[in-house]
Amino acid sequence: MTLSAYSVEPSGGGPAGLNVEPFGKFFVYVARGGRICSYNYCLSALDETAAICICNVCSNEGFIVRLHHATVFPTPEDAPFPVQTSLYGASKLAGEGLISAYCEGFGFSAWIFRFVSILGERYTHGHVFDFYKRLLDDPTHLHVLGNGKQRKSYLYVQDCVDAIFTAIERGRVEGKAVILNLGTDEYCEVTDSIGWITGALGITPRLTFAGGDRGWIGDSPFILLDCSRMRRLGWAPTLTIREGILRTLAYLRANPWVLEART
Repeated sequence: MTLSAYSVEPSGGGPAGLNVEPFGKFFVYVARGGRICSYNYCLSALDETAAICICNVCSNEGFIVRLHHATVFPTPEDAPFPVQTSLYGASKLAGEGLISAYCEGFGFSAWIFRFVSILGERYTHGHVFDFYKRLLDDPTHLHVLGNGKQRKSYLYVQDCVDAIFTAIERGRVEGKAVILNLGTDEYCEVTDSIGWITGALGITPRLTFAGGDRGWIGDSPFILLDCSRMRRLGWAPTLTIREGILRTLAYLRANPWVLEART
């Protein structure tokens, strides 16, 4: 794991026992000897007297700790999580915590799968849907959220289903919650996907960009999961990201009712 440099700006004397520690690219303020187990995934201190300060810019007793986003790529299942900026992501983490607690408390067995974005047949939302719909309305122009350089990983739906069954058949652990990443070993930029889509449609629209490294609040500028645990179970995806995007586009073109149902 790569740890970034961190900055602590004292504006006065700090409390006794102050400790500032880097976790990925986030920084955690822990006082009186407390220590974070895994920030944002398990925000608990081993020392119950510890004062924990973790947010975008934190101030306590004259100290400011600046927090930045995590950069562990490819991201393994046991990587420390950054502070959540997405209600969608936060709700999934909360669900994982409840499932894991029930497994530990009552001897349940569970499989928790962390997907990248899924592509393929019966696809009803996402960037391929949005771009195709907008290009149908105006094939000469496409406005893109963010700067178009966001790096994303995707997985074809049949590969996803195959991975789930493979994990259940080969990766059973009694009385535990098994966490597995599902994805490919590659990623593409948003502009790569646009090129594949417009190439298949035979058009060359003018592109404009909203700017910034994120398309919306909660968007992640880089997604790439470490899927080596699934690989060790004998599973691997059959389609590349490009193939999955083009197959999704072909499905939407053959099923215009999907677009009509979402308008």
